[in-house]
Amino acid sequence: MHAPMDRRAVVTFVRSIPRHDDEESWRLLEPAGGGTGLEGLRMFVGWGMRDPVFTPLVLDAWEPRFPQARIHRYPHAGHYVMEDAAGQLGRHLRDFLLETV
Repeated sequence: MHAPMDRRAVVTFVRSIPRHDDEESWRLLEPAGGGTGLEGLRMFVGWGMRDPVFTPLVLDAWEPRFPQARIHRYPHAGHYVMEDAAGQLGRHLRDFLLETV
């Protein structure tokens, strides 16, 4: 069994993830040098709209950075979209891959 002290790094990491644009760590979402290196790549993003860590506000910050991304919002999914919306996610991902091959 693990002691709470063994989880300190995980707890600290999760607490450092910005959830609102008024948090100091929000600036870490800004790409260094003005780019991410992912511009132009085809992307699929499956976002759980009930995720308590990566909130819809974070998605709003990602969208302008990746205008080429196909974004699917899963209103009833939380952090584990693959579990919460498995059927929908699987179909959407399959369709995306078929269209991009």
